Amino acid sequence: MACLLLAGVAHAAPVTYRLEPKRSSLVAHLLKAGAGSRFAPDHVVEARQVSGVVVVDAASPGRSRISVTVPTRSLRADDPKLRRKYGMKTVLSAKDRRKVEENMRSSGQLHTARYPSITFVSRRVVALVRGGYRVYGTLTIRGVSRPVTTTVRASVTGNTFKGSCQLRVRQSAFGYKPYSAMLGLVSVRDVITINIHLRGLKR
Repeated sequence: MACLLLAGVAHAAPVTYRLEPKRSSLVAHLLKAGAGSRFAPDHVVEARQVSGVVVVDAASPGRSRISVTVPTRSLRADDPKLRRKYGMKTVLSAKDRRKVEENMRSSGQLHTARYPSITFVSRRVVALVRGGYRVYGTLTIRGVSRPVTTTVRASVTGNTFKGSCQLRVRQSAFGYKPYSAMLGLVSVRDVITINIHLRGLKR
């Protein structure tokens, strides 16, 4: 969830970019598991209210930083267009999508009534020899914080920051078990992939 840049200006002062909620996206890709998995679909969950700031220090990338917040109530499951984008041929009905979201928000999963947000805060940024950046940070889900690391690429054009990266995490590392039904015959894999695309404007 950490996407940093640097384009450039060797001695420029740090620049702060505020993320655009409607032009930034975070999409979690959840794969099915279990003996009955052939009867169940994979899922995609999208955050629709991504907010936060990116501070870019071109002269000293290690001093760049990022913070991102996602309200858990903003998460939406299995939008038909998003499913097609991720190569999923099946389309879930509105009723089935609502059921997926109810399960996702329940006390056994994200427990959105108690934990209203998912956050990421960077701790360290390292420029890589072959381009890109290694970002070390803390991801908090369901009130549990864990260290995470990701490799990112980003750019700045005019007053606009763009960054993208991918993160793989275990749901069980954050204090809850992956969703399962039918006595475990149908379930979701513990490891999920999170695709992040951030866009921010200079403050």
